[in-house]
Amino acid sequence: MEQRISLATVAQSCTLAFMSMSFTLTRDELIVPGQNPAADETLKEFQAINAPAQGHSASRPLLLIHGWNDTSVLPQGTVEAYHESVAAGNEVHLLRYPGLDHSATLTSSVPAWLEFLDKQFAGKCGRRASTDRTIQPVDLAVASTPLELPLNEEPLLSFLAY
Repeated sequence: MEQRISLATVAQSCTLAFMSMSFTLTRDELIVPGQNPAADETLKEFQAINAPAQGHSASRPLLLIHGWNDTSVLPQGTVEAYHESVAAGNEVHLLRYPGLDHSATLTSSVPAWLEFLDKQFAGKCGRRASTDRTIQPVDLAVASTPLELPLNEEPLLSFLAY
């Protein structure tokens, strides 16, 4: 994995290219042999950044935006993170975009996340109840893009057997 990361860095690969570089690796090949992942400082930092999504306290409201046709991050994980974070007392706003994959959701949700950030920076975000809303794209045919990872084709089709 370390060699592939070095290659991706030199090539300045995008996320999709990097994902394909690690796709054929086994779980054991994704970690450094003889190392303890629990002691890894980078992983600890990542964990601390993402802790509110795992049920820990957040200092500010959280906005979760997810395309319900996402093949990069499965919707079930986002729903679980939402419920765990709300249960921990956080203010969380989940926006579901049906029919959209990972990248298409980013551009389709621009008005929502810009408004959210604007309110955060303007200090207009008093404590509110958490929300879970479905946002229908204005024109799904225009907003959609092909699946980033075609789960309906081999070799990815076999993952759906779980």
